[in-house]
Amino acid sequence: VNAPRIGHTDAIATISYIGNKAEKGVKKTGVLLRPAPYLNLQLVDKDVIPIGLPELKADINQVAVEADPDAVFKNWGVHKGDWVEKGDKIATIALAGQEQNITAPTKGWVKKKSYLLPGQKISDNQNGANIAVIELTPWASFWKLREISRKKRATTDTE
Repeated sequence: VNAPRIGHTDAIATISYIGNKAEKGVKKTGVLLRPAPYLNLQLVDKDVIPIGLPELKADINQVAVEADPDAVFKNWGVHKGDWVEKGDKIATIALAGQEQNITAPTKGWVKKKSYLLPGQKISDNQNGANIAVIELTPWASFWKLREISRKKRATTDTE
């Protein structure tokens, strides 16, 4: 494909606003570049849009919920802020024609969710396999930190 080379200062897109919200698409000379369902949420600086796909990451007191990046997202089973138990349905995906539920690896609060739309391949919408993040309870955070500390000591002791 012979795509035009984009220079450092070349404009690649314009964002249209309706009131205080960005439209659900980015256009360049009448061509839809990519639908952006949550464009207003993704724009930190309303004059600049980041280039590249987002990656959801878990902090030290959180656990990531992973799904195969080649899977097609079907629907969410939770909302941000929901309490989940280990094994609760987080989302439904389709892989190789088979629907399967992605479940919570631990109990806690749903802290973050990827911006996925039904029918989209996960890797088309983000980098990595993490589709959600669960915030651990204070007690679970203590045990996770203790495990990390033990692993560090074991590594240091063997050196």
